[in-house]
Amino acid sequence: MVSFPPKQRQAVGERGWEVKVGEKIQALLVGPGKWVPIAVVLGIIAISAHYSGITQPTSDDLMPGVEKGINYSRAAFKESSITIEHIKQLSEIMPGVYTDARISAFY
Repeated sequence: MVSFPPKQRQAVGERGWEVKVGEKIQALLVGPGKWVPIAVVLGIIAISAHYSGITQPTSDDLMPGVEKGINYSRAAFKESSITIEHIKQLSEIMPGVYTDARISAFY
């Protein structure tokens, strides 16, 4: 019971360009180029931090450039949606699951 797998370049359904792309990606991940994607991500983060102004906090605003005070529940559901009615019923059945403050955010 011996099996002879095909050689690397003779695999079934394999094309030459797939091998070349695979070799280039492997060289990027194994060689010194593996730091290129990390540098790109760090560069994007640094540029975003600079333009958002988040790196210059004041005593009044510790996180400038960051949106605050978003009412996510109002943004997610319409006031007359069935979900709001279900949440109200849930809070009546199980008090404390959703506080009045959370429910009032839906109105």
